[in-house]
Formats: sequence, structure tokens, C-alpha cells
Amino acid sequence: MKRILIILAALWSLAPGVVAQTAPELFVFKAGTAIKADEMNANFQLLLDHIKNALGASDLTSEDLAELAELVEQLRGLASSGELDGVSLEFAWDGSRLGVRREGVGEFVYQELLGPAGVQGEAGPGLEYEWDGTRLGVRAVGDDAFTFVDLAGPQGAAGAAGPAGEAGEAGEAGPSGADGSNLEFEWNGTELGVRLEGDAAFTYVDLVGPQGVQGVQGERGETGADGMQGPQGLQGNQGIQGETGPKGDTGDRGERGPAGVDGATGPAGPQGNAGPVGPQGPAGSTHKQVIRTDFTIGTEDAFYLVLGAHEITLPAVPVPDQLITFRGNSAGASINFNGHYYMFGDDPGHYTDMNTFAQSDLTGRFHLYWVDPYWFWLPE
Repeated sequence: MKRILIILAALWSLAPGVVAQTAPELFVFKAGTAIKADEMNANFQLLLDHIKNALGASDLTSEDLAELAELVEQLRGLASSGELDGVSLEFAWDGSRLGVRREGVGEFVYQELLGPAGVQGEAGPGLEYEWDGTRLGVRAVGDDAFTFVDLAGPQGAAGAAGPAGEAGEAGEAGPSGADGSNLEFEWNGTELGVRLEGDAAFTYVDLVGPQGVQGVQGERGETGADGMQGPQGLQGNQGIQGETGPKGDTGDRGERGPAGVDGATGPAGPQGNAGPVGPQGPAGSTHKQVIRTDFTIGTEDAFYLVLGAHEITLPAVPVPDQLITFRGNSAGASINFNGHYYMFGDDPGHYTDMNTFAQSDLTGRFHLYWVDPYWFWLPE
């Protein structure tokens, strides 16, 4: 009886879904109508199937069903008469046992729902697992392939943003930092020196990049055309002509005598002033080159821009009247005269050994002109 009450209570808790679902399949018996055994058995079987589906109870007997059906009919009668209005069932668990009683009446009636333990089966082959991103693959040991299930659910809808919190109070101002030192700068050629005001020494950085590879020397340009000839000077004065002798008397016409001797030529007049010098013709092409490393100069007339403190060696055998022009940007650049003396242009008797581009030496802009056997220095 306890077993039937528990099943009935469970079915009651499933109502009205179960009843509503099975009602169309039940055979309804009217008063005065004979009840067929097949129809009654069909009702019992339908009830048994729903109990199995709802509770998993598979060991009910025909006697259990008959007793359950009788109780159902009694409950239906009580429900129709209104006696069950307001009556509820209470349930309680004790481990695997389920207890049932009317609300507040008597003690719970318990039924063990856990059947006896079955025979221990053989140990399975074990499981193997493998991850593929958010998918978990499972297979029995020895199987060929994993069965994967994606454990990452769909992205949920974004929640509404909560209200902004109130602004916090402003913190106290921190102490003022110490005044920084000023910077001082100094140039040394292409090097820029920097130091903090009051420090003893500057830190220098050369702002001119490293000397590039010397390019191939270009061909010597063609000689420029000669300048226009100046105008001819003024012609000198005519010399003084000798005096003419007195005319003699006309004599008889005699025979033609021999020609007389020519008179002496008068002295030449003074030489006229020289005419103005004509404009100088266009200069021929001059070789130009930038010196970025130590360099030896050839024998052509040339212009050189010296970048950096490099040594420049003059040709061992210059050509006559060779003219070289220098522009230098570093006082440390120097000239190697290759065994030849040179002198100041304003004092041909003064030999000197000054050879740097410093302001007190050759300076950064000057010419060197070769008149064998010396180089003459011509400042700009």
C-alpha cells in the first residue's frame, strides 16, 4: 500500500500535465454499459506506460495497477465532491527514501526508491580526451575518432550599462618640483656641445655623418674659348716732312735725265697709348669635388669642398700654373704640400709652414697657385 501511495503521490505531482496528455487515449465507461476486459487491460497498460515514462518504475505488477486504479477512482470521487479542496501533499527525502503525508497530518510514509545494486560490470576500455579550441573531444581507448562537443555557448546579449558613479573629490595638489637646470651649447666645427648650466665640461656630438666612398673622378673639361681681342690702339702722329727747295728757272727741254735720288725719311712719331683691355673670355670647365675623407689631389685645375677634418695631399709633380680652390668647414682639415714650399701671396720672400684650415692659419677659403717650384697661397 505504501508503494502505491508513493506512485500515486508522484503522479499527482505530475498532474495535470500527465492526465491531460493521456486522457484522449483512455477508455471511458458509461453506466449500464458492459466493460470489456480488453479495454480495461488497455487502460492499465496505458497507465503502466506513463508510470514508466514519468518515474522509471519498471517492476509494477497487475495487482499494483489494480490497487492504483482503485485509489485513483477514490481520489476522483473525493475531488468531484469537493472534499479534497485545499488538501495538499507533503514530501520529504531521507537519503534515497521518499516520504509522503497529507499536509500537517501524521508521519511521513517512506519508500526506498533505490533498487538493489546490480552485478559489477567489466571495466570499460577507458576514455581519452582532446581539446580543439573550445571543443572537447571524447573517445573510448582504441577508437579511431573523437566525438567533439563545443563547450562555448553563444554570446549572451550585452547587459545594460549601469549608471555612472559620482565623481570623486579632487586630491590635494602635490608639492612643486625643483626648477630644472638650463642647457648651454657650444660649437666646435661640426660638433655640437651640450652641458647643464654650471657643469664643467660639454658633451660633443659630431653632426656631420661619416665620409662616403669617394666617387670616380670625372673627365677633364674642354678648354674654354679665348677671350675677345681688345680694340686696336690709336695711330701715332705723322713724322715731320723735309723742306721743299726753291723752284729753279725753266730750262730748255732737254733729254730726260735719270731719276733723282729719293729724299731721306723723316723721324718716326711718338708711340700712341695702348688700347683698353678687352673683356676676359669665359673660363673653361673646372673640376669640382667634395672631400669627405683623406684625399690626394690630381694635376687638374679644380674646386674642392672639404667636409670634416681630413688630410689633403697635393700632387707630387704639379703642372705649370695649376690653380686649386678650397672651401673648408673644419678648422682641423690640413694640407700636405708633398715636399714643396709655399708662401704668402702678399710677401713672396716669406716662406711658411702653416698648413691647417684654422682662422689663424690658411683659413677656410683660399687658393693655391703653382709657379714652379713653389705653391703660392692666395686668400679670398
